[in-house]
Amino acid sequence: MKQCEYQKKMGQFFSGPMVADLLVSLIPKDSVYKRVVDPMCGIGDLLFAAKREFSPQEIIGVEIDKHIAMRCLSRMNDATIESTDAFTSHALAMTEGCDLVIANPPYVRYQITASEEGSGNSEEVRKNLLQILRDMPYLVDRERGFLQKIAQTYSGFADLAVPSWILCASLLKHDGILAIVVPETWMSREYARPIQYMLLKCFDVLYLARDVSAGWFADAQVRTCLVVARRHAMRDISFDKSSETFLADIAATARGDSGLVDLIEYNGKKGKNAFDEIVRRRIEVEIQGLRTVKIQAAHLFPNLFKNIESQPWFAEEKPIVCGETAMLPHEMHGIVGNVKVERLCTLGNFGVRCWQGLRSGANDFFYLKRKKTTRGWTLFENKDWSSGELKFSSRYVIPLLHKRTNEKLLVVTTPKLTECVLVIKNAVRNSDYNLLKPELRSSERIIEPELSRYIDEAEIVSVKGTRKFYQLSAVAPNIKKDKQGYYTSFWYMLPPLAERHMPQLCVQRISGSCAQGILVRQSKRKPIVVDANFITLTCPQANLYKIFALLNSTWFKVYMELIGTVMGGGALKCETINLTNVLFPSFTKEQLAKLESLGRKLAKAGKTSEALQRKIDAVVFAPLECRPKGLTRDFLSLLERKLKERGALND
Repeated sequence: MKQCEYQKKMGQFFSGPMVADLLVSLIPKDSVYKRVVDPMCGIGDLLFAAKREFSPQEIIGVEIDKHIAMRCLSRMNDATIESTDAFTSHALAMTEGCDLVIANPPYVRYQITASEEGSGNSEEVRKNLLQILRDMPYLVDRERGFLQKIAQTYSGFADLAVPSWILCASLLKHDGILAIVVPETWMSREYARPIQYMLLKCFDVLYLARDVSAGWFADAQVRTCLVVARRHAMRDISFDKSSETFLADIAATARGDSGLVDLIEYNGKKGKNAFDEIVRRRIEVEIQGLRTVKIQAAHLFPNLFKNIESQPWFAEEKPIVCGETAMLPHEMHGIVGNVKVERLCTLGNFGVRCWQGLRSGANDFFYLKRKKTTRGWTLFENKDWSSGELKFSSRYVIPLLHKRTNEKLLVVTTPKLTECVLVIKNAVRNSDYNLLKPELRSSERIIEPELSRYIDEAEIVSVKGTRKFYQLSAVAPNIKKDKQGYYTSFWYMLPPLAERHMPQLCVQRISGSCAQGILVRQSKRKPIVVDANFITLTCPQANLYKIFALLNSTWFKVYMELIGTVMGGGALKCETINLTNVLFPSFTKEQLAKLESLGRKLAKAGKTSEALQRKIDAVVFAPLECRPKGLTRDFLSLLERKLKERGALND
């Protein structure tokens, strides 16, 4: 296995001295750290920085890769370094909790947790974690039960960082400090909600530092956060009285040759000294490379409280009182202030349902690029693996929105599309006719020779190693047989398309610019299929243009910047759950009529303009009643800042 593939499999993105030093600088200096533990220590960057700063009496590290563990031990021969899986470690079987847990958990998706040296699949990780929690003698029963409940119920789709959070939390004594390096996704992904809940119940989140320029880990695919929190006894959550968190957004312009904050200047000090003073005194600043703010910890997680009492990990002794104030992302809250729940709505209130577009399972077979269409026949570009001209009857293909080639255009029509998806219905190859269920034969036509040859060639070509198209995990289910063994569907037949595959609205999932709504001009005679590169939206026809306008408002663009995931290259990734969670102001009938009119004008123009953008924003901000022009200005300023942070262009 290549080194880069191995590192991805094992989640090996070593902290490095710069990240380690920055994390240690956030750890409170007014405590004594006798025992320091890193259950996923790698080459020991974090432990080494903590040792240099705090001189602990005992250092314990666990590293699954024995060669990496030996490198760590060579740096700190007075430490206990165990080469094993953290979830089966004997070194972590302590009689009392430790003072400091410092860690950079492996960011490994659930699909690749199994490895030759690993703890096996995600359910084995869960089983081992539960065993650790049962065996810890210093956990009081109430806290043990709470952590077990979270360990039992977190999503099986979670990355390995989620059980790592729970393990790290369980290793601490009360008043102990958790200092952890995590991907920014923990603040927005649905599967991270139980971790956010655990933090508010069992910790004071003291500091949160964010890598807004995505430069701390060159090979990682998402931005990074540093979290420092103090453990306390479990307590019921108070929405309005959560602890204060000091949030620091650190940009690439703060980075120097030896540290991530070298170029910061404040109050006559430079670099680490300037940063330490700002952190120690919790000073709110906005200077080159650094922006800091104090917020309530609960405002870090605006979606945590949504339907929280129905979640399997919920463990309050009494209902959470969220007050009359809705949870907006804290940057928006800082602009609009408290907004009552009844003054906000979701897309669901308009009858909108959010989905994902078509996943064919084998784009190289099902997706075709059109060259020319004449008299019911379409000529396509050849595939690398096919021979001869690709020319089929147009009845077998449907226009496809696969990728967005021009991010300024907001309306998709059939003539603008060059790609098609192969949709074979009521037709089979001649060689498959006698294999078909007898009752279906009379209604099936025989596929023309050119298309049949294309399918024949696809059956012998190898893709993704040695597998054939029909053996791919997302294609094999297309094959269906009845009890007698006759076929009712073959591998080259996509399942029936649903409304969500042919929507009138969509939003690009990964975009270099800001999130925008796209109108898809559908017709029964010439429908357009939308690929899974897009979030698709279905809604009542009466609300179509209202939603189109809303999805192109500055409010929506800012919201998605704040709750979406910024990828390593600076692109913004939006998920279906993100759109579901967006809150909009509630509108009057008159305001909705204006949105309808503006949405139609936007659809006719096909792209936005400054004048049209101002009109849409004026309507969207109007329900908030307070200084709508000032709100628009502040939101545009925030949007510009977020786009600059991730290196995007504001179109």
